[in-house]
Amino acid sequence: MTGIPLTAARTENSGRAIVLRKVHRSQAGNYKCIAYNYVPGNAQKEIEVVVRFPPSDVVIRRSKDILSCAALSGSIPLPLYQWIFPNGKQQQFFK
Repeated sequence: MTGIPLTAARTENSGRAIVLRKVHRSQAGNYKCIAYNYVPGNAQKEIEVVVRFPPSDVVIRRSKDILSCAALSGSIPLPLYQWIFPNGKQQQFFK
């Protein structure tokens, strides 16, 4: 994890489990669990938490005769794009 506080997290089972609720996309990342005791050394394992979220901040840019659409904030999974023309017809989705 990159230092973002887990405001919606709590531990259970003497710290052996962490419960994440209402996770925000800023809380995605690698989480590491370290087991240790009074004997020198430890054991550790890491897991990646992926948070899915929709695209936002869509912009359309025009360069001469080309229109391009982009979701500036991205999304997970990556967004697909669809154009709807003035006559109501739709163009297929694009990546």
